Parts: sequence; C-alpha cells; structure tokens
Amino acid sequence: MRPIHHPLWAVVLLSAGFAFVPARPDAQAPDQIQIEQTSVKADDGVTTEGTLYWIPSKRPKTVVVTMHPNDDRQRHYMLRPAAERGFAGYGMKSRWWGEHGIHEELLLDIAAAVRYLKNERGFEKVVFTGQSGGGS
Repeated sequence: MRPIHHPLWAVVLLSAGFAFVPARPDAQAPDQIQIEQTSVKADDGVTTEGTLYWIPSKRPKTVVVTMHPNDDRQRHYMLRPAAERGFAGYGMKSRWWGEHGIHEELLLDIAAAVRYLKNERGFEKVVFTGQSGGGS
C-alpha cells in the first residue's frame, strides 16, 4: 500500500478535531522560561555559579534549589519542570565541583544562594531538593 500525500488529508484531520495538543495543557510553553546565569559570593569570599529557570509573568514566590557537593547542577533535569509548574528552579555549581572537598564549607555556598534568592530576587520560600550528596 502506497502512502497518500495529499493536502486534503490535513484539512480532513483538522476538521475532525485531530490536532496537536500538549500532554499537559497547564504547562507553560518552553520558550517562556527565562534562564539566567548568576554568581553568588559566600561569606568566606568564594564565588559559586548558579542558573535560575523561571517564568517572570508567573511571579513565582517559591524557588526549588538543587546542588551536589562535587557536581554542577546548573542544567539539572528538574529545573525546567519546576519553572513550567509555576515555581522557579535554581541549580548550583559547588565550590568543590569535580573534586572531593569539605562538606561543611558548602553551607556557606548554600547560605549565599538563599540570601541572593530571597534578598535580591524576592523569592519568599526556598525549597531544597537533591539526590545522593545533594540531598544530604
């Protein structure tokens, strides 16, 4: 059987109600998400990087943060879905990225990120998530 290539089929399918419908109609289109590179300075002077995913028109009050002691979580898989669902997502790159360092020093990085997200970006709530060392 040969496939039928005719523009009339497109009209018939659209007339019958067959059209692309997103799987989650309440999710925002990906192009509305803003992705911003940031840097924060800890109290001991160490600067770390982070990436903020958010939809400004939604005015999110909560930001979900992920970090790992020796990994870069700026492109973590949950950041975009957090933004699509009305939150903001913030992925951090640890001061010990690619190395094994002192976990207690990471608290300084986390504190700097919380200050930045609350004081400079205006988020009311900061929620942490993670796996492995990032969840500890």
